[in-house]
Amino acid sequence: MNTDVLDKTEDFLNERNGVYEENAKPSEEPVPAEICAEGANNSQIMIKHRKKAPIGLFLLCLVLVGGIAGFMLCRLSGELISQRELTDFLTLRIKGGFFSNAVSSFFGCMVWIAAAFVCGLCAVGQPLVFLLPLFKGIGAGVTLSGLISLYGGNGIACFAAFVLPGTAMGTVLCVYECRCAVSASNRLLKYIRGARLQGESREYFSLYFMRFAVCSAGCFISGIIDAGISLLLSGLFVI
Repeated sequence: MNTDVLDKTEDFLNERNGVYEENAKPSEEPVPAEICAEGANNSQIMIKHRKKAPIGLFLLCLVLVGGIAGFMLCRLSGELISQRELTDFLTLRIKGGFFSNAVSSFFGCMVWIAAAFVCGLCAVGQPLVFLLPLFKGIGAGVTLSGLISLYGGNGIACFAAFVLPGTAMGTVLCVYECRCAVSASNRLLKYIRGARLQGESREYFSLYFMRFAVCSAGCFISGIIDAGISLLLSGLFVI
């Protein structure tokens, strides 16, 4: 088999995201005609697909761990957030109006998305990306604990009405952007280490920017929904 065919065989395997393995089962997908013409067949090309790590699930677990940690820290160490700050926050949510709440919710969500996006453009941004969901969870846990300390059982209702909707939607967007950022950061790190990247790298980062734009639009929609929920439920609460 000549050098050109070997190169084509290697490219074919890379596109299939596979590696050689002795005991792997033959692939059922057809081999390009140029490779078969040199005597290769499906039984000679052994492919084992790599399993992708569930990064999104891991990031969601970090949010949950952060929420529990923030709640416990606030309960054990006292006030990590002052009663004045909580009261001012609820006052703005109840009396601030739809536009004010929408803008506040949008920027509150956008900060996390933008931070993850910037980390994805750094070759060593992975540690920071994994910290973002953790800190987001800690903030939610501290807020819940503070509201319970201030209002008792009614604090849970306040959290469900004015914090949870925006936090839940923002968490989904943050986790998605963090997942994209980890992939982009890994690709940059491989490039710096001298790895030969595929020709679609430019298209990949164009897609990365497009995904950031989609998440930004999601933050805008999230802000509108969050403000609408606060407007509908504001009459049920008195500060």
